[in-house]
Amino acid sequence: MTTTTIKMNPVQKRKQKQKQKQKFYHQKKKQRKNKAELDPVEYAQELKRQATKARLEADKMDAILTLEKISLLESKLKKAMSIQEESEIENESVSTSSENNDGDDKKKTNN
Repeated sequence: MTTTTIKMNPVQKRKQKQKQKQKFYHQKKKQRKNKAELDPVEYAQELKRQATKARLEADKMDAILTLEKISLLESKLKKAMSIQEESEIENESVSTSSENNDGDDKKKTNN
């Protein structure tokens, strides 16, 4: 058995895609009708479930954003602390070198 492939021109491809879309939307419309035919209590329960899910997703996104902000602030704080430590070390080295120079000057004046 051999299979043959049929090459479609662009117009045929477009028409085929349109048919597929129509079929898809028709199926979705049927699903919406089926939901509308639910018992009002079941429909309310479904809406409540969807609302709970949406609230949980919002809480999750809020937590993720908060954690991202915390990590960003921590990295900024670490950077600021390292810069501050570097400046303190530089200040200490400058002060110790100036103290050494002052000591040399005193020795020269004593002689």
